[in-house]
Amino acid sequence: MRKILILTIFTFLLSEYSFPQVLKLEREIDLSFFLRPKEPHRIMVGVDNDGNIFVTQERKEEFLKLNPQGKIIFRGPLKVEGEIHYFSVDGSGNPVCFFSPRISKNSCIFPLVWFDGKNGKRIKEINLCDLFELITFLKILQPENIILINGIIKNENFRKYSLHTIDFDGHHLKSFSPVKDPSDIRGEKNREYFQHYTFLIDSRNKKIFQGLPFPERMMVRIFDYSGNQVDEINLEHGSLYRSIPDKNGIWIHNGKMEYEFFSSLKGRYVPTGKKMTKGRGEYFLESDRLRNLYFAGGESFQVLKIYTIKE
Repeated sequence: MRKILILTIFTFLLSEYSFPQVLKLEREIDLSFFLRPKEPHRIMVGVDNDGNIFVTQERKEEFLKLNPQGKIIFRGPLKVEGEIHYFSVDGSGNPVCFFSPRISKNSCIFPLVWFDGKNGKRIKEINLCDLFELITFLKILQPENIILINGIIKNENFRKYSLHTIDFDGHHLKSFSPVKDPSDIRGEKNREYFQHYTFLIDSRNKKIFQGLPFPERMMVRIFDYSGNQVDEINLEHGSLYRSIPDKNGIWIHNGKMEYEFFSSLKGRYVPTGKKMTKGRGEYFLESDRLRNLYFAGGESFQVLKIYTIKE
């Protein structure tokens, strides 16, 4: 009986961790008519609950809404609002754009604008300049009505923090920091502390991952949506850059042609030895609640490739 039990456990471990996972290509969408070539790091993708895809590129003045098969539903916004710097989709399927700041002698406008996800019509705008003097990252924390911002807040009580959450009416919720002291990052107490380090949002498990580049290693600190640090991962190789959130953990890009899986066990992220190969020359963009993975690919990174993980 003991031998049978040991053999069963060994067989499970072998099947669970020894054989690499495979990315299965489901479909490709040619966006060469819309995306600038060879700028995958500037592509921004959001997906609503019906699988419709919203896509744009930093500094473009419009976004597309596509059905899951890639057919254009509409282009937005209906009139030019400015260049898009950050783009996200809220829990109701409405695209949200942070446009180029407008600054004059007497006023400052950091426009964050919502559009109707069904027709592209403008819904509302809030001015983030009322709260912030610098914004280097912005993302909707689906499925909650919370906005995560990396930058410098005007309120003197929270200026030492680099991460901030606000609600959809522009009210400040919480400020927190991935480090206790800005000097922990590259030894400098200056605006570099507030610059955009690598972020990853796991909407299924409501987690925020932030990668911090220390000289000897990559540190990934993990927060819940309330700004509480719940764990951290030390990486001797690889980085959070282009890594993939998963229902049961996270796939960390190891700097080669592989991802390594860290499983979430009772809130702690531990390496499992499980690996997954990735396509050469493909750039991870987004994942959705159905576990579809969206990559930019093709010779000029103008093809949206949609994968699932084959277990």
